[in-house]
Parts: sequence; structure tokens; C-alpha cells
Amino acid sequence: MNFLIVDDHPLIVEGYRSILQSVFPFFCFHKAHTVDQAFSLIRQNTEIDCFILDYDLPICEIYGIVNGTDLAREIRRYYPQSKIMMITAHEEILTIYHIHKKAFPDALMVKKDVTAVVLIKALEHIQNGERFYSETVKKCMAQISKKDLMWEENNIQILLFLAKGYKIKNISELMGLSGSGVQKRILLMKEAFDVVDNGGLVREAVKQGYI
Repeated sequence: MNFLIVDDHPLIVEGYRSILQSVFPFFCFHKAHTVDQAFSLIRQNTEIDCFILDYDLPICEIYGIVNGTDLAREIRRYYPQSKIMMITAHEEILTIYHIHKKAFPDALMVKKDVTAVVLIKALEHIQNGERFYSETVKKCMAQISKKDLMWEENNIQILLFLAKGYKIKNISELMGLSGSGVQKRILLMKEAFDVVDNGGLVREAVKQGYI
């Protein structure tokens, strides 16, 4: 089995390789610390069965890659049958959901959950055709499922814009939605979070770990 591990921290790359190779000594490991390095291997049609990607990768303007989710989506074009394991330091519910929805990796883990046992367990699951989530990811997915509104992409984007201080008019223009449409969605979210104003919505979303 051939791996490509992509992380801008060499020590982390070496750690993942060491853990897996200690159990699977005949596996082959390629390493990349930048998106450019990863694409160099991809363009060479290097045989890769499994990718291990960090979410927070340095931006690569040449390929339009902002994070590991973008890289995962590109990898799917070149290696549709290969497995993708994504690891992130983020624990915010909406970030986890964004990775899940946009990249739909075979395994998704939060770094604080990743031990040698967890990494090996994740690999075993995806080899058996099963999806694997670490404990923190499971909790995030369970939490977001409690609020059906937060499964909708437009609501997520509106909440993120509010958190950055955007006004209704700006959000409406950026998203191509009517002002009343944006306000209606915000009202429904305020009801779901049991708050009375936009500032309270953002604070409660932060408090509950959504953003």
C-alpha cells in the first residue's frame, strides 16, 4: 500500500509515517510539506492508495488551494478510488462539518484525538470500506444534527458573515439572496439558539462551538 502524507510540519509527517510503518513495515510512504510538492507527485502519476492530509496547509495560489479540503477535492479527480484521511487541529463544529461536506474524507480526525492506536484503527476501518471519525468529530456531528438549520449551507455562510461583522445588505449582495430572505434565515437561527439579536446569535454560536 502506498501513502502520501501532506503536512507542513515535517515532525508530524515523520510521526505518522513512523507509527504506520511500525505496524505495516512493507508499506511505501511519500511525503510532502507543501501543496506544490504534493502536486508534483500527483502529476507524475505516482501510485498512491491512501492520502493523509492536514487541513491547515499553506495557501497555494497557483492551484487555487486554500486548505486541505481543496486539496482533497483535487485528489479525487486524479485518484477517485484512493482513500483520504484528513486530520485537523480545529474543533469548531462548522469547520468539522465543512470538511465533512466538502471533502467527504474516508477518515476525519481532530489532532488531539490522534494517537498511534487511533491512527491504526482509522486505517483498518477505511481498508474495510468503513468511514472513520475520531471522538471529537463524532461529538461535533452529533451536536450539529440537533439543529437542522445548521445543515444548510446558506445558513452556515450567513452565520460566518455575521461573525465577521457583515451587515444584512452586504451578506445579501455577496450571497445573491434577497435582504428579506437573509433576515428570515437569521430569524429562524435566532429562534433555534434562543437569542433575540444578531450579536447574541453569534455569541451563542461561538459558545456552543459552532464557530
